[in-house]
Amino acid sequence: MNVNMTKEFSSTLLEMQRGRNLLITGHTGTGKSTLLCTFINEYSRGRNCLIIAPTEDAASKVGGMTIGEVFGFSQSEPVNTTRSYRQTPNEEYIEILESLDILIIDEISMVRADHFDMINTALKGTKRNSNPFGGVQLILAGHILQRPPTLRGKELEFFTGYPWNSPYFFSAHCYPLLELHKIELTTTWQQKNNDSIDDIHSICDELNACTNITENTHILDSTIQDEDNNEKNTRSPELSKICTSPAHIHSGA
Repeated sequence: MNVNMTKEFSSTLLEMQRGRNLLITGHTGTGKSTLLCTFINEYSRGRNCLIIAPTEDAASKVGGMTIGEVFGFSQSEPVNTTRSYRQTPNEEYIEILESLDILIIDEISMVRADHFDMINTALKGTKRNSNPFGGVQLILAGHILQRPPTLRGKELEFFTGYPWNSPYFFSAHCYPLLELHKIELTTTWQQKNNDSIDDIHSICDELNACTNITENTHILDSTIQDEDNNEKNTRSPELSKICTSPAHIHSGA
């Protein structure tokens, strides 16, 4: 599979190889999923890499696992308001996580702040390493505000100042410790339903500073349709060819 290796793709792959914690953003169609699959299949040799996403649909597009499958909780998991909680991954994945070098989380905008903290706790305990996420290199990808986290009932009250300032991952308690290097992809590869993409671009233009996000949740909820309606059949034939590895844990040779 030949990937259009743009300058920004090449430079981003280099940063991924260097072991930096990254936040890779970009509007719809800028190739974020293609970049992740390319890195896993061609540029992560010698390192154990795991890719996860909040939903089955998102995980399948990049050949990964859901967060729930690996860490034992789902998007509908009740809010945990206790910072001293203990989170244990699903038993079948503990050995994989113990040897993990790189954790990639796609569609990061959908990951709630409390769940992001729970992943951090799980990795620190499993790897017996007190560093953020157990010392694992973290690569986060997604348009920051395209798909908001799932909140039910009165859960929003937990994300308006205490315990978290917003439901988004960057309001997690562990986030300030990550020293994430932000990379924004700007070259658009494909645009299906240009009107919808333009609407998303105008509403969810990347934030230079991730502040005052809670009020934007309501705008997004009323403007962007459910992902099952907006994102059907979004995997291109090219991406399908890239994401062919049946293994979800990619062990570098």
